[in-house]
Amino acid sequence: MRTLNLPWARGAVSALALGVLGLGVLTPRALSAPSGNGDTNGDGIIDLADVVHLLAYMYEGGSPPAPLSATSTAVPIGTVVDWLAPDGITSIPDGFVVCNGAVVADPQSPFDGFAVPDLVGRFVRGAATIDDIGNLAGAETHSHELTHSHDEFLDVSPACHQHEVAHFEPGPLRWVSGNGAVIIDYTNGVENTGSGHFPLSAFPTLTDPAYATDAHV
Repeated sequence: MRTLNLPWARGAVSALALGVLGLGVLTPRALSAPSGNGDTNGDGIIDLADVVHLLAYMYEGGSPPAPLSATSTAVPIGTVVDWLAPDGITSIPDGFVVCNGAVVADPQSPFDGFAVPDLVGRFVRGAATIDDIGNLAGAETHSHELTHSHDEFLDVSPACHQHEVAHFEPGPLRWVSGNGAVIIDYTNGVENTGSGHFPLSAFPTLTDPAYATDAHV
């Protein structure tokens, strides 16, 4: 997990070992630091000024605090710290290495010859037991089944619309289809045998002229 065991955090400093300043108040304003652990600015006490000094070092290129050395007990060896470099030129603090899976090459480090965790592109999660350290959870790639089907039911109601039907034109004495094609032409007269002009393009079925063009549902 990404933690930084800062000496001014709750529970990180023993009041019995360091002594309490600001007697008579529930919360002391500062702690004495005879051993130097956590005293980042070297003034002999641990207070807000040490926080400012540490942040100035980490983000503004200030002077390095002594507790951040490789032998410091303020930040235990092996602690993983989230650190933001302001640019690609600024170096990481002394005593730290990037968690990129590289092998530590430092004879003074207890991790000399061991590979640090590779956290590039990953989130850090806590380990349940020491045996889980270094194990990966899940896989980098996976697939999804995209093929599936749905049942759909549609109720369709016809909207109001019109149809053009055949009708009789009494003036020229002829039957005309809805698109204007002549079905039966009586303009030359009708014999008692029912003869007349019957074009080949006529519709095979005549529609009752009473049902002319009209809107319906």
